[in-house]
Amino acid sequence: MEEIRIIEEEEEEEEDTLCPGSFTPETFFLTDETIAKFPYDLEGTIDSLYYVDSVGNTFLAVLPENPTLRTGGIYPNTVTCVNDSTKEVSVIGEYQSIGTSIYIEELDLRFTVGYRVRHDIERYGERIFCENGRIYVSSIRDERDPYFILPIPQIVFIINDNNWPNNIIGSSIPEAEVILNGQSFFDVYMSSTGEDKFLIYYNFELGLIGFMDQRDGVLYTLAG
Repeated sequence: MEEIRIIEEEEEEEEDTLCPGSFTPETFFLTDETIAKFPYDLEGTIDSLYYVDSVGNTFLAVLPENPTLRTGGIYPNTVTCVNDSTKEVSVIGEYQSIGTSIYIEELDLRFTVGYRVRHDIERYGERIFCENGRIYVSSIRDERDPYFILPIPQIVFIINDNNWPNNIIGSSIPEAEVILNGQSFFDVYMSSTGEDKFLIYYNFELGLIGFMDQRDGVLYTLAG
């Protein structure tokens, strides 16, 4: 009986190794290269910007808080065990992110710009990841407006694909040159996921260089 018990324990240990109830990978950090592409000063020396519309009206935009580099963002996810499709594994890990927000009070629009690491949790035992950027749009005065509730990113773009094997569906590909309100901007990412609400224009040199609210069709660009 003792021998049977030992064999059963060994089988259970082997099973736990192949399909653990939970798995915690080492923290995924942003690379220095990606952090260097974040256009908003981490020291907070730039706290305001200006945007203009097509007829020359100027709108003040403020950065209400310094850009922040964070390590956290614990994400629990349940995925199929790679060794046994009948079982599940809870993947609980941390990733590094960097972000800031830009608020234009006169338009009541807040743009949240962030870079983060994305881990391929389906292959949780491997360190397959990429670094991407996302921009969300929200409202402060009308935060419960259906137009803003649970917003999806209005744009997603790959900053560093590292060892990610495939293109990420919905990610934007940069255009060499885009002319907005008579100004030329280069290496511009444009909306691909939120075109029903906002068109977003972004590059690594200047950040949020332009946007168009689909409700009125007015194009706003960063003042030179």
